[in-house]
Amino acid sequence: MTIAAPMGLIDERLQDFAGTVHAQYVVIVDVSGAVVRAAAVNGYIGGAASPALGATIAGAFASAQSMAELMGAAAFTSISLTGSESQLYITKIGANWLLGVLFASGAHEGYVRLLTAQHEQELLQLVTDFCREPEDAAVSLAQDETFQSAFASAIHDLFKDPEIQIQSETVRENGAY
Repeated sequence: MTIAAPMGLIDERLQDFAGTVHAQYVVIVDVSGAVVRAAAVNGYIGGAASPALGATIAGAFASAQSMAELMGAAAFTSISLTGSESQLYITKIGANWLLGVLFASGAHEGYVRLLTAQHEQELLQLVTDFCREPEDAAVSLAQDETFQSAFASAIHDLFKDPEIQIQSETVRENGAY
């Protein structure tokens, strides 16, 4: 990945966006689950820009796309998850990235959706600037040992089956398994 835009500028704009939509946390991940950038607001410490978070957001979105296909829809462009204390809105920005916006359950989701749509092009441009060439934007997760470990742990925790043994394969220098 080639860095073209200063990370400080990206972080500042993402922080501004999070404040505008009154989000607790905002994260941009690529469609394969690698976290590109994240911003927390008002001292939110409930999450981190972790590989497990990125993988889970990408997995939830991929699952929604499978549901769309099964239901005869072309695709879903966003999904919403609602809990007792918070809501998560995930939307696709551009061809390669997902934006996750975590906000309080008392907030109006329509407001978050409207402001996200208004800022989508700016966020897309930030990510595009961050990754000079879009085809280089997708980080090879097969070569990221931290991601492999976090993903394996998340799958193991999900199924909680003591008989399932998950192992990461070591990637050789040439990238082959």
